[in-house]
Amino acid sequence: MRPINRATVYVRYPVKGEGGLTQALLPGLRTVPPPPGSTGQLFEPPASQPAKPVTGDGLIVDVSDHAFRPALVNHILTENGENLYDPSKIASSILVERGSRDYTNEVSKAKAILAKHGSQSPLIVKAQRVIEQTSVEVSAADAIAIYTADLEHNFLAGAKVVFVIR
Repeated sequence: MRPINRATVYVRYPVKGEGGLTQALLPGLRTVPPPPGSTGQLFEPPASQPAKPVTGDGLIVDVSDHAFRPALVNHILTENGENLYDPSKIASSILVERGSRDYTNEVSKAKAILAKHGSQSPLIVKAQRVIEQTSVEVSAADAIAIYTADLEHNFLAGAKVVFVIR
């Protein structure tokens, strides 16, 4: 009987920052397909929907009630499968430096993370459901609120997004 040769190799490779995994994968991140069930279309609020004033200079998505997994790419979708957020919305320099989002287990910690990026009054929404464990669906009202607040503060391009997980 031949002996079984096994080896375990540990490699330390930075995910964020210059020379990191995100920078190496940047061209592919820009074209990651949306999850199954999504339309692939960008969200546009209905023209008949009156825009209510919404404040928020960052986004906290509470997915703590769902089986959600952090991933290199997390999408935020509407009930209709329209795309609200993915790495294509983020400035390249920010995507390389910080990645596309952060994770924590408490809303207060999420606010502290966003404060480090200049956000003082983040919008907080609760996920309706999770698709394929890494994509989040939000309600129609929350989708409009995110869209409206982002028009004013452009926080999605600044990756000022934190997911609150279990």
